[in-house]
Amino acid sequence: MSKRFRIPLIFALALGSAILAVAGGFWVSIQNPSTVTDAVAKNAVVLVRADGCHTPAEASITATAEGRVNGVRRSIPLKLAPVAQPGTYAVMPQWPIEGAWVLRFNATYLGRDAGALVRLVPSKFQKQSAELFHRRVTAEDVESALKSATD
Repeated sequence: MSKRFRIPLIFALALGSAILAVAGGFWVSIQNPSTVTDAVAKNAVVLVRADGCHTPAEASITATAEGRVNGVRRSIPLKLAPVAQPGTYAVMPQWPIEGAWVLRFNATYLGRDAGALVRLVPSKFQKQSAELFHRRVTAEDVESALKSATD
């Protein structure tokens, strides 16, 4: 092969490899706890999981319950309980029964952000209430969800 074709070929292969290395995306999935038989998930309201290429189980996930009780805004950091499936966590009820509540999940992996917002109807998860984002869930997203929950 001539040198004239070798350099563009090497460049094309390197570019293709770089594209494959970052392809696939990263996102947060929300699951009904009844979809797993793990004992940890038995009393969970919802399961949250990091998904995508590479090893998303190494993603950092934070969760908060965001609510309004008797007109007072509340934010409660949530503890996530790992289940047997790597990168999947059970969320137990850690917020009061009173008021309107949404669960905010933000995840980071290899410099990428993803999030999910789950409206609780009352204190129960409904799959259709989950909203997924290819970015972090913002305070504005939470306020909008709480406003719709109390209207």
